[in-house]
Amino acid sequence: MGTIAKNSHTFSVFGDKAAVVADLAFSGVYEHGGISIDHDALLGIHTVEAAFIEMKAGYSFVHDKANKKIKVFGPAPPICYEEHHVLDSSYQFKTKYPAAYFMNMAAIDQNIAFRSTGIAKASLSAGQCCLASQMAEGELTTITVSPANQTAVGAIGDGTGWTAGGDWAAASNEMHKASSADTTAVTLDTWAAKVGHTYRVIYAVKSYASGGVKVTLGGVNGTVRSADGTYTEDIVATSTAGLGFTPSGTSHLSVDDVYILDLDVYATYVTQAWKDVWDNVVQDESVTLSSSGAVSLANQALAVMYLDQITATAGALVFGDEDESAADSGKVSIALNQTADAVLTSHADQDAKVCKLTYIKNPLSGFLYDRAFDNESATKAGGGDPYSNTFDYPLLLWGYCGQAPVVNGTTQTIIPYFGTTAAGTVVFDWFAAGARGAGNAVPAAGFVVSGTSNVTLTAAGVWGRVDEIVTVPLEVADGVDLSNLTSVKALFIGL
Repeated sequence: MGTIAKNSHTFSVFGDKAAVVADLAFSGVYEHGGISIDHDALLGIHTVEAAFIEMKAGYSFVHDKANKKIKVFGPAPPICYEEHHVLDSSYQFKTKYPAAYFMNMAAIDQNIAFRSTGIAKASLSAGQCCLASQMAEGELTTITVSPANQTAVGAIGDGTGWTAGGDWAAASNEMHKASSADTTAVTLDTWAAKVGHTYRVIYAVKSYASGGVKVTLGGVNGTVRSADGTYTEDIVATSTAGLGFTPSGTSHLSVDDVYILDLDVYATYVTQAWKDVWDNVVQDESVTLSSSGAVSLANQALAVMYLDQITATAGALVFGDEDESAADSGKVSIALNQTADAVLTSHADQDAKVCKLTYIKNPLSGFLYDRAFDNESATKAGGGDPYSNTFDYPLLLWGYCGQAPVVNGTTQTIIPYFGTTAAGTVVFDWFAAGARGAGNAVPAAGFVVSGTSNVTLTAAGVWGRVDEIVTVPLEVADGVDLSNLTSVKALFIGL
């Protein structure tokens, strides 16, 4: 945690006001919300009415009078690509910077679909996420995630998918260990951990009679359990070894209801440093869908973060190509970057269903307006599987969060760049160099699709280079070392 000390100061009185000129020294690491400053002890002022702090080493400072803190601001990236987080005990994480728009949320080999704001974790389906509360200016954004179970055979069933060693055997939909001193493990087939990932293992011990059992995952042993109960353990894998349960003593018990949850997630988002985006975000606009005619949003839209049906069978809807005249069930087509307000086309199954959207509206002038594109067909650059494609434009902002519509086909979902594609998933190379027009070599977005033959993706968003974005300073990220701020001049006025 950061601290503030003073190298020196002078104290003057002018009428009923005191003025202190101080030479401040910062140390430690920054924590969002600011560094506490004890006005009385440090400055000899009980109440600070105004503070003027010089810039230093590229940082600027804001005095938070109400909370008696100094906030530190500095340059911030306009876009964070696949920012890595580990979910906490509540299945949440906070972004490194205040967010303005999310382009993707994913686990390593699986997309995580956005729902509308404020849904409790228990109401999210596996593989879904949501904003814990609406994005707010200057505030880190909290995301709630419901990770998918990594094993489809956790309920044990007839034992298929498990290798039962020693005196283990599947019985009554549980993995049962007969009474013996055999310490051979029962192991889950085909699943391998990823080194460095944190896994939450949840399992039940049932029909306990004697001995004990411990879970092993990714080369790490868990705690020996010697009683009936449901147990939760967080394990950081040190190898690619899989999951097993090892008995100890003269053990006689059963194991069931096994869940492996990968707590590592990757967020790609626009930060509030890209002020044009933040100024044009519309959060949780509500519309009622209809297949009998196009439904309009309140604004022209450049990019959509989510479509969430909140009535009847609630759930995240799928983006469709805007040229589809009648979207499939569960799919909504949005006409982006139009001369009129954005329109939604949906299937009859969505008739009269209320949907919430968060999107970026078209500002009708400026950088976002000039660089917006929509309904672009990606060009397949080669044959084989996976298919490699590139867009005509270098991609800055993707218009369909987490998804890539296919013309009259199945919408693909986006996984991280280093993930392994499977049927229905796509990898975006946010960092690749490509060509935009003859002889004009600038960074372009490319992608690969696996398991789908000869697809043509539809692209929408904003094109350009990151260095073209005009940014504003943001509060520095947690963990920034402040030790270089050793002589910061400041004037405090108060009582």
